[in-house]
Amino acid sequence: MTSPSASPPEDLRALGARLSAVIASERISQADFAARIGASPSFVSDAARGLKVPGALFLHAVKREFGVSLDWLIAGDGSMRGTNSINLELFRVVCGLVELVRLWRVEGDKGAGRVAQALVDGSLSISLLPAAARQRLDACIQATDSHALAASLYIASGDKVDWESSVRQVIRSATAHFDLSRPVLPQPHPAPPQGAKRADEPMGGSGIQVNRGKVVKAAFHSFVEADGAPRGVPASKRRKR
Repeated sequence: MTSPSASPPEDLRALGARLSAVIASERISQADFAARIGASPSFVSDAARGLKVPGALFLHAVKREFGVSLDWLIAGDGSMRGTNSINLELFRVVCGLVELVRLWRVEGDKGAGRVAQALVDGSLSISLLPAAARQRLDACIQATDSHALAASLYIASGDKVDWESSVRQVIRSATAHFDLSRPVLPQPHPAPPQGAKRADEPMGGSGIQVNRGKVVKAAFHSFVEADGAPRGVPASKRRKR
């Protein structure tokens, strides 16, 4: 038999901590919490400290009254409200605001500080920012967009993580994202030898062009591979190397 002074089991302490988190999130007292679920304040106090085991009726009342996930409350699985989703648009704004404050407090950016302070004191509204402040915040959001990408990839991975496959999928997805979002820079062509015809110049007026990369260009419905052999042109009319 466990003595009254003995520490409660770990799983009961964890359940009690989650119960306390529910009460704190509702910003009510233990007495108000007890009244809403029809329990005694002393029992709620003991349950929150891990000293008593809540029964099925108690747990169901918490779920019904406060919308709490029983999986989370009993076992710690998932989240308090039973969802792992993130409002990515809100998350992007939050990341941008954090970056704005970092620029102000760490980098000494006074312009960022003025925007942050105005948002706090209410002289600026996040939904009605003037152009200069909106540009400033948008720049911060863009600078931290990879955080939103990380959040969306985390959600896609789910709670039960297969580390090897998740790591591979995250790298593939992030690579595709950044490849699509980076600007496309023109590739410089090496200067041809003096007197030599450029490979992408028309050959004998045929209107056929050689593409110097992997992407094959169409010209007059003929295609030319990177090795210079035009498709659709008889072999007798191909230029000899």
